[in-house]
Amino acid sequence: MNCPDCHNEIGRGVNFCPFCGASIIEFHQSYMDGIRYFCEGRYDQALRKMKVACLTDPTNPEILKDCGHAYLHSGNLAGALESYDKSEMLGGNFIDVKYNRALLHLNEHRLDEASLLLYEILGNPPEIKPGQFYLGLIFPDTKHFLAECHLYIGLILKEKNDFETALHHFEISWQNNDEKVAALHNMADLCLNLQKYGLAIEHYHELINRIPSRDSLLDIHINLGRAYYGNGQTDDAIAEFHWALKREPGNPVAIHNLNRIYEKEGILDGARDQKRRIRIVNIREGASPIFGLTEGNLTQSGEMAETESGISIIGRSQGMLRIMRHARLAASSDSTVLIMGENGTGKELLAKAIYYNSPRRDKPFVVVNCAAIPETLLESDLFGHEKGAFTGAYTMKRGRFELADQGTIFLDEIGDISLPLQAKLLRVIQEKEFSRVGGTDTIRVDVRIIAATNRDLKEMIRQGLFREDLFFRLNVIPIQIPPLRDRPDDIPLLVHAFVRKFTRGTHQKIRDISEEEMAILTDYHWPGNVRELENVIERAVVMGTSSTLYLEDLTRLKKLSIKTKREIPSPDDMSGDESNIPLESDGEMSLADMEREYIKRVLIHTGGNQRRAARILGINPSTLWRKLKAYGLDLDELISGPRDAS
Repeated sequence: MNCPDCHNEIGRGVNFCPFCGASIIEFHQSYMDGIRYFCEGRYDQALRKMKVACLTDPTNPEILKDCGHAYLHSGNLAGALESYDKSEMLGGNFIDVKYNRALLHLNEHRLDEASLLLYEILGNPPEIKPGQFYLGLIFPDTKHFLAECHLYIGLILKEKNDFETALHHFEISWQNNDEKVAALHNMADLCLNLQKYGLAIEHYHELINRIPSRDSLLDIHINLGRAYYGNGQTDDAIAEFHWALKREPGNPVAIHNLNRIYEKEGILDGARDQKRRIRIVNIREGASPIFGLTEGNLTQSGEMAETESGISIIGRSQGMLRIMRHARLAASSDSTVLIMGENGTGKELLAKAIYYNSPRRDKPFVVVNCAAIPETLLESDLFGHEKGAFTGAYTMKRGRFELADQGTIFLDEIGDISLPLQAKLLRVIQEKEFSRVGGTDTIRVDVRIIAATNRDLKEMIRQGLFREDLFFRLNVIPIQIPPLRDRPDDIPLLVHAFVRKFTRGTHQKIRDISEEEMAILTDYHWPGNVRELENVIERAVVMGTSSTLYLEDLTRLKKLSIKTKREIPSPDDMSGDESNIPLESDGEMSLADMEREYIKRVLIHTGGNQRRAARILGINPSTLWRKLKAYGLDLDELISGPRDAS
């Protein structure tokens, strides 16, 4: 060190300069005071004392290093780096400098440089004692210090997507310091990412026990639900997502994961019995605004059947799952929806489901059947009229649009309104304003429109019966409900649901429907769709005994199905008409065998053209494809067989 007065180099440990006699005691005291102030957390005062000590001995790497620590904790990063650089230039090789440099590199996102320093520390770990300056003030022992270093390396590797190695470092960090919740949290997240669901569940449970604040547990419970679902514990996953939604009803991550579960393998009853799992979607009126949240016993509800407790939509076919995905998107927005489908498919109940799960569910829902109201009265019904507007208008009347303000209006059978009224409806959709019949005041409304029709609007446009501009305004979110004949997989679910519905509150205990009876119901083409099926089941329950169904309807349906197949000309007599193909049998055949043979003959006739065969069979090409898979029919062998025989 140098004397502060004469600047001659003097030895350490002396109290006076041998050249000029100056006192060195105060400079020793400055360094010791700096250390003491630092230990007390008075970093600015410590820095002033350390600067004095550095001026006294500017070539001492340890004093420069400690002065750098004071700079760092005082917030002067540039001064800290300058002191660290001087210390290392003078031969200093300190672990605490490397550690602080690594943290500074991490702060600047210089991950490679930080990891090199941390690995160097792990290669030569220091021995840390409690209270020892400098690292002893931060860490109680070496294990806690190494736990921190492994944690930072794990975070760097996680950032680089090296998840397996990162998980290894997090595990070491947790082993060295089991109070390091950050390491445990990262272990759980990485196990989930690496699909190690059992370990993820274990770590998340430990994490929940370690964190006292319930508010910070939301994301943990959501991730625990994802881990449960990945591990096949669907009921536990649903419970975790419900826990999250009770604390934050609009949490989008919980909603998304819960919807995904109910789409893929929803729950048949409130008990969530694992052995009775089917794909099912349930929408409850007044429940949380989420498609797929079941409440109560769903077995008491039918397909698109409105009960006192709400609306239930049942279906495991791909067509219905696709409908529900579209309906979810429609419910979350405020856009106009156009629902299309045959009579009896449940267009109005789907509209109600969208309404009950939309942000406007607490506002009015007004239903207008455009086909049931005479054309002369429909305009007044929609827009209202002023007193004296026409004969019999003795009072002013508010229209349906006005009544639905801030809510939703459902225009059923929109294809049946006249062209003049279509023009007025177009203006309401575009401008959100109208005038009552016989009035001059403009009325503005904020209404969400859901329309439905069983007619082909595009064909009506070509015939000049429907305005093209109105169609484009309505067709923002189109939803096409498939007819029941295109989703036979849903029929058994609907039958059981309707039987339970119509026996509810009675003393009837209907036995299970036999496979033969169910095959008859599944084979029938149901021109009246779900409504016709519901009527058949209701009649069978009412006319039956306390334990059996009235089967006359089933016999009639069987005869209709067989008649449809038998009243078909043979391929040789078709003369180009390919509307039907005959089915012949030398002996008794089951219904499945008959269907398999019939599909074979149709495909042979069409030369393997599946789209043409599906049209003849009256089913969708996707349904035909599934039946080919189910019956093990190889299309190439099927087509080449007859050709070889010829």
